[in-house]
Amino acid sequence: METCRRVGAAHLRCDGALLTTDFPSSPGATGSVDLVGQAAHELGTKRTTDTVHQALREVIARARRAQLAQRDFEDLTPDTLEAMRRPTRRTA
Repeated sequence: METCRRVGAAHLRCDGALLTTDFPSSPGATGSVDLVGQAAHELGTKRTTDTVHQALREVIARARRAQLAQRDFEDLTPDTLEAMRRPTRRTA
């Protein structure tokens, strides 16, 4: 598992990549710094704010997919699908 370390007050180094943070260093923030750094690496973000926003978007998208997977779709029959796939005829 990758770890990140603080480099100065505003940067993290994770797996050789230098990431910019926008929260101050504090003695108890080491675990948070590592977690944010790992998330930034996975999400491809550079700033903490961007990382948090993208992570929140991912959580919301996952929840929506889970809700969609719970739907029944009882009206979605092979005939309905075939009709939906047929090209529509436009009238001029």
